[in-house]
Amino acid sequence: MDSCKVAFFTLNTDDASYGNPGMAGMGLVLRNAEGRFIAATTLKLPKSTAFMVEVSIIRMGLLLALNEGATKVQLQVDARIYRVANTVADILSKFGALSNLDSRWTDSPLDIIKPPLDGDFLGRTTPR
Repeated sequence: MDSCKVAFFTLNTDDASYGNPGMAGMGLVLRNAEGRFIAATTLKLPKSTAFMVEVSIIRMGLLLALNEGATKVQLQVDARIYRVANTVADILSKFGALSNLDSRWTDSPLDIIKPPLDGDFLGRTTPR
C-alpha cells in the first residue's frame, strides 16, 4: 500500500452483559469509507464486567482494522452515540452472548445483520 494513501474505516462496537460481572457478549462491525461491510466479529465471554468487555472489543476491533489496512479509524461505541446508530454492533453483541459461537465474517455478513447494514448504508434509521 502507498504510504501516503489514507485508508479510512468506521468501527462500531458494543457489548451485551447479563450481570456485572456476568455472562457477556461482544460484537463489532468494520466498514470502509463508503460504508460497505469489511468484517464483523462476535464473541461470548463466560464471565466479565461491562467495562472489560467494552475495552476488549475496542482493542480487538482496532487490531482488525489495522490488519485490514486502516490508517484512520472512526470509533463508534454505544456509550458515545445513539444506539440506533450502533444497531449492527448491538445485534452482534447479543448474538455473541446468547450463542455458543465465536465467529468472524469477512466475505459476507451474517444474515441477521444484512438488513440493518443495508439500512445504514442507505441512511435509514432503525426503530428500537
